[in-house]
Amino acid sequence: MTRSDTDIRLAEMIATRLCHELAAPSGALNNGIELLSLAPGSPDPEVLSLIGDGGARLVALLKFWRFVYGVSAEGTVPLAEVKALAEGFAARGRVALAWDGAAPAALPRGGARLLLALAAMAAQAAPRGGTVTLAPSEAGPVVTLEAEAIDPAKGHWQVAEAAFAGALDVAGLDSRSVHAAYTGRLAAELALTLVAERDGPGRLTIGATLKG
Repeated sequence: MTRSDTDIRLAEMIATRLCHELAAPSGALNNGIELLSLAPGSPDPEVLSLIGDGGARLVALLKFWRFVYGVSAEGTVPLAEVKALAEGFAARGRVALAWDGAAPAALPRGGARLLLALAAMAAQAAPRGGTVTLAPSEAGPVVTLEAEAIDPAKGHWQVAEAAFAGALDVAGLDSRSVHAAYTGRLAAELALTLVAERDGPGRLTIGATLKG
């Protein structure tokens, strides 16, 4: 594939993934509105809660993915803003977040995008839930997942390793694996190398280091 074909394929799969990510909260919001229109008299508190939760989840995901997949910019981002994006992404999900206490007060924007992209990868690997620890640093972010089960289904980690090594066949991507490809590209643009290491059945660490 030419570079243009590769970019188009990545764009297609990222768009597909975004539709998948946003479908559930959009559906909950729509269902709540339909129930509200059918209910006579005062609104049911449970229906209002359904609408509120769906709307809040949708906004949080839009903000998260806009930051991760959106146009890059120079400068730094306050750690508090990065944490808010990550917490919004994880809210009502299966994983809990923890933060390394030595994190700086602000992060380079590119490093912040990579950190959140890695967090999303880790969350995707924990279908039964777990804890994702985020450790931002100037040398490169590190994300550690601890979970009862880490899912290697559909060759996801083979795709990730190929993406990290710059040897991925983009033509074979799907909406599940495209995020690994994008994350590998994002790291390469920052002159970083990504390495995923499994430490037993319930621990996965993905780290970024400067290319040697």
